[in-house]
Amino acid sequence: MFGKVTLATATTGATGAVYALCVVANVEDPSKCNGGVKGFKGTTTLSAATAVISYRVVSWVGITSKGNATYLWKFNNDVLLASVMQTAWTGTTATEDGTKWCGDFKVTLAKAGTAGSAKATNGLNGKSKCTFQFLAEDYTVGPTITISKADYVTALVQWVEWIDSAALGTDAVLPATSGANYLIGDFATTGGVFFNPLTDQDGDTKWKKAVYTISVTEKDPSVSYAGSRGTANFYNKKGGVFSDTSISSIDSSAIIANVNYKVDENNKYNSVKSTYESDKTKYNDAVTKENARLADVFKAAFDPKVTIPTRPTSPSPPRAFDGPYMAFDKIITASPTAWELTAAKQGNAAYLKFGTGLVAADYQAATKYATRLGYICMTSDSSKVGDTTTLASSGRVWGRLGQGTATLATNSSPFYYGKTVTGQIPGMMVSLLPNAPADTGLAATGKQIVIDAKA
Repeated sequence: MFGKVTLATATTGATGAVYALCVVANVEDPSKCNGGVKGFKGTTTLSAATAVISYRVVSWVGITSKGNATYLWKFNNDVLLASVMQTAWTGTTATEDGTKWCGDFKVTLAKAGTAGSAKATNGLNGKSKCTFQFLAEDYTVGPTITISKADYVTALVQWVEWIDSAALGTDAVLPATSGANYLIGDFATTGGVFFNPLTDQDGDTKWKKAVYTISVTEKDPSVSYAGSRGTANFYNKKGGVFSDTSISSIDSSAIIANVNYKVDENNKYNSVKSTYESDKTKYNDAVTKENARLADVFKAAFDPKVTIPTRPTSPSPPRAFDGPYMAFDKIITASPTAWELTAAKQGNAAYLKFGTGLVAADYQAATKYATRLGYICMTSDSSKVGDTTTLASSGRVWGRLGQGTATLATNSSPFYYGKTVTGQIPGMMVSLLPNAPADTGLAATGKQIVIDAKA
């Protein structure tokens, strides 16, 4: 993937030799060692070729030598850079001759709602991939994506999202400028958020490994309700000695659905009660008029009877709600309310839980809890190219889990469990990862995967 040399010690190999620091076996075609870091062997050093080093990484395991020592580098298989097995064109005109198969890596989404898009074209197959990054203009909005065209449907669709790149983890973002003795390249922040793929290294820590803080990993979108905000905890108030401390966990969408059901029930009751009150008034008015007619001898004898409607029956009110509810207002505020450690104090308020413990801090909003990784299905039917039916649920909204129509921007809004602040830039990285080396993928002009996006 990357190479490292010491500039003070001569490397082995013939002077003037050119080295491609990538694993050809992983690419299978040396011509598609896409922008692989190439080095030119001088008399004492191995230096990166500046024309190809920027943003270029290719493989997952690398071994380099410094003098007589050998260093093993291990790389992350879940967090891949834009340059891994892909080449990109620049601008709005797609390249479709197979030499470049991905659009721009970085797509900034305006808070005004102006749509953006990313495309994969001829050249995306079982031996290549595309990675795109959708970044919100500022902290007031979040990215949403929809797959609107899919001529190749068996690739995996991976997403990684965050609200603050500083909260991705320790040394999770590659440095903006290359380090001495390391053929890393320059990863300027203006180009996007470049994840550090190094997970382990021996003998040297100048280029530090990344320790990611991923709060939620959802590799199967069916485990969550479509549009879920996450798992919630609440005090279940079951009897016994632990009645004040017993906690249950459930998808937050189940709690919301239960509350909404109760709201609908109350709304229906209020509607029926309103009709009852109107009918009761009509009934009472008719009875009053008839009684007045009968009280007058002449009217009783000569005026017609007042028609009295059927006496209405008062509707029975629904049972009062006494279950958990999502207390978003207690957390999404400048002064959040801490989770209480007893049911008597917490009441029915349910909180999302991202931490691993059971203390108040595990329920509080934190930027690190907005870092998530998962997958969605390309289409609902992998036997044919995508159409309006099979792509009807192909998309996701920042901060939401699961997959379905509720994870489309038309039905849900981005969600952050906390109060956003100036400087935060919600981001979503989406990768199209072919699942089989033999896949022909997008193998002709006009064949595309299109990801529409907006904030």
